[in-house]
Amino acid sequence: MTRIDAVRYAITELEKKRRVLSSDQVGLRPLKGAEEDHRKVCEAILSLKEICQALQAECVKRSIAVWQEEIMEEPDAIQTQMKDLMMEERRP
Repeated sequence: MTRIDAVRYAITELEKKRRVLSSDQVGLRPLKGAEEDHRKVCEAILSLKEICQALQAECVKRSIAVWQEEIMEEPDAIQTQMKDLMMEERRP
């Protein structure tokens, strides 16, 4: 399991808990007496979603860095690949 998969799993589990703590079974309105727990779970979900976004951005940055290294090492091969892609886009 990757880090991002673990964060997504935690979000899913907390969303289940939020539904249990809600009077509407959707997670929008807390049960009477469970307002504080509902609020904490909602805050945790938001924080984990932010972490998930950050992890996704980190993965994109790493992919771009690898791509840039490949360009520097083999610029001719990259140009050939780009030409092939352009030709594919032009095909009907």
